[in-house]
Amino acid sequence: MSDQEGVSEVIVECSFCSKNSQEVDKLIAGHNNVYICDECVAIRSNEVVECSFCSKKFRKNEFPIPNESEAQICKECVAICDGIIRRT
Repeated sequence: MSDQEGVSEVIVECSFCSKNSQEVDKLIAGHNNVYICDECVAIRSNEVVECSFCSKKFRKNEFPIPNESEAQICKECVAICDGIIRRT
């Protein structure tokens, strides 16, 4: 019996685009079986969004807050809001 006999290769997919490990160059494993491929990293690192509070444009990956709406918020606005909350 060879070392490879009876061993099945597990093929994992990118949790964002669903491409499998054979369709991309790199696939990075995260916590709880979440994976991201090199292509999705490139897309997300260059994605520019507008802050819903101040309209400043920033890269989405600079401060990603998972949400179900289209609203976005930059680091500066989070800091201002935090200051307001702490004063009350």
